[in-house]
Amino acid sequence: MDLVKHIEKENFICKYSVTQEEVKSYGQVGRPKKNAIAQTITQYKVIIEQVQIEPSYHEKLLRNEKSFILVTSLLDRNEYSMDAILKEYKQQNNIEQVFRFLKDPIYLGAVYLKDEKRIKGLGYVFMLVLLIGCYLQHRVRQSLEERNEVLEVSKGVTHKRPTVKSIIEAIKNTLIIEMSGNRYFDTSESRNAVLFKVLDLVGFKPDIYLNYVE
Repeated sequence: MDLVKHIEKENFICKYSVTQEEVKSYGQVGRPKKNAIAQTITQYKVIIEQVQIEPSYHEKLLRNEKSFILVTSLLDRNEYSMDAILKEYKQQNNIEQVFRFLKDPIYLGAVYLKDEKRIKGLGYVFMLVLLIGCYLQHRVRQSLEERNEVLEVSKGVTHKRPTVKSIIEAIKNTLIIEMSGNRYFDTSESRNAVLFKVLDLVGFKPDIYLNYVE
């Protein structure tokens, strides 16, 4: 019955039944002696049939879990309704997922800055990189959906909705050869096939890799 009491203490409703059974026991472990006399004892068994949370406690849990305080400096209710602010708050997870790309030590090593202006400047660089990355991801996904195609980021691995990281992984081995002031692609078609595909999906021509920016 201790188990039943513990269950009920945790705000659960427990339905159970108790069975009674008469059994013989010799009061010792192992084989009884020849002249041993068996004693009749009564055993009780508690059978748990159903356990459910207490309704009022369940309602209290729901009320606590679905209610939270959201603090904002956007006070103009005509421009920012409560629903719009809540939507923006819930969508911040999308931004945090993109930041994983910047946190990868393969792409960005340790940076040590002390000057406040430089720290702020690095923050703007991060935002610019993320903006370009998100735009690249959006254009690639949008074009793939419109064309009903997939992007083969590596041999045998395709994506219908590639991430920023997978797109960069696919084009990072692009080789540009510079000779006599001109730039050329490596003649290996397999090396540049994915790059040309990505550029086409985004809406650019391969020439952007070859032209100098004045």
